[in-house]
Amino acid sequence: MKLAVTLAFCFIVKVVTGNTVLQKLSKGECPPSCPDRWLRYQGSCYLYGNEPLTFANAQGVCEDSGSHLVDINDEAENTFIKDIARQMTPHYWFLGLTGSAARNDWTWSNGSQPTFTDWVTGQPDGEGNCVILHHGYHDYKWTDNPCTRAYYFICEM
Repeated sequence: MKLAVTLAFCFIVKVVTGNTVLQKLSKGECPPSCPDRWLRYQGSCYLYGNEPLTFANAQGVCEDSGSHLVDINDEAENTFIKDIARQMTPHYWFLGLTGSAARNDWTWSNGSQPTFTDWVTGQPDGEGNCVILHHGYHDYKWTDNPCTRAYYFICEM
C-alpha cells in the first residue's frame, strides 16, 4: 500500500511540474527530477539555451544554474543530445569541449579528456578552439569554431 501511495504521489508531482515520465522508485522515494525546462537522461539533466551567446557567456549561464556546458561521454548520450537538437529550430549548439586542433588537445569543461568524439569529416580544422553541434547537412556532428561567436548552448547537471 505504501508503494502505491508513493507512486501516486510521485506521478502527481511529476504531472504538476510538467514531467510525466515515470521512473523506477527505490526505497519508496520519488526519483530525482530535473528543474523546469530541463530534460532528464541517464542520471543527468540537460538545458538547451534559448539565446545565442559566446562560449564564455554560455559557460557563465550554465555555472549560474549549478551546471556546466555539456560533456558527451558516449555514443548513446551523443544520440540523445542530437535527437533533441533535431526537434528544435535549427541552430548551432556549443558543447563543453575546448582545445586546439593543431595540438590535437581537447578537454571537456570538467577537465577530462574526451573518450568519444563525433567530428564532421575533416574536423577539427583549426578554425576555432570551441566545439559545436553543426546543424544542416552535417546532421549535428561536431566542428571546431571560434569561441567568440555567439551560438546556442547546452548545459548539463
